[in-house]
Amino acid sequence: LWPAVLSAVLGFLAFDFFFIPPFHTLDVAAPDHVLALFVYLGVAVITAHLVSGMRARTEQALRESRRMTLLAELNAALIGDVTLDAILARIAERIVSVYGAQGCRVLVRGDDGELRTAAFFPERIGPNVDRTGLSLAEWAVANRTPVGRSGRGGRIVGHNPGPLASAGDADALYLPVMTRDRIAGVLEVTGRPGTGVFRAEDQQTLTAFVDQAALALERARLSAEAAQAAVEAIFVMDADGHIRDERVADALLGLKRFSPSVTFLGSYPRADGQRIHVERRYSDASFEDARD
Repeated sequence: LWPAVLSAVLGFLAFDFFFIPPFHTLDVAAPDHVLALFVYLGVAVITAHLVSGMRARTEQALRESRRMTLLAELNAALIGDVTLDAILARIAERIVSVYGAQGCRVLVRGDDGELRTAAFFPERIGPNVDRTGLSLAEWAVANRTPVGRSGRGGRIVGHNPGPLASAGDADALYLPVMTRDRIAGVLEVTGRPGTGVFRAEDQQTLTAFVDQAALALERARLSAEAAQAAVEAIFVMDADGHIRDERVADALLGLKRFSPSVTFLGSYPRADGQRIHVERRYSDASFEDARD
């Protein structure tokens, strides 16, 4: 806005200098010329304000469109991956190849409770994170808040933990990957697309993607837990006196058809050795009549 206002003022002075008598001076001879000059200045300032507002809204719409496109491309890459390692690797790769960052590392908690690099991209950046980076990642985890890092020559020159909008610009971001009940890891993003440093709109875009990545990680975790629970589950069926019945065979065949991974472990007789008496209504003939 202010450059446009300055242009309006300069145009006001130029109009007076070249077109209002006496010419080539800033003096105004007639009172009606003074009114004309200030009308010109007012119209120029209002026009500058309207154009500036329209430009700001256009830029905001373009940023939002770019953000939604990036999120769609980043999220589409996560749909096909179901394992934790595959999702982590895809997150790091897409942050670089689609978003345009120079490098990305995904940090997760190890068995010892320390943050470690589970995935990174590209290969040239390596898995190692310096001590300052680990400290900022721990801070982001503890406070559940993104934090920016600004450094020169590997030395921190400006650091104010907190949202990037209030912390200032940064050339590296640390964003916690949070699910509803836990923190799955931390995303370290270095090198803003193009040139310059990360700004508030970059944090908003990356935070939106991190939220989607957290859902993908939670889905992978739940799938892994469900698979483990299925492996560990043991079903016991009391078929006392009916082990050779047609209805039992039919039920087991249906179970095998819908759950092919079910394994039959064996059977055992009654511990007391007593003879089983079965009512006629449970005979194979009755079952076959009902089935047919």
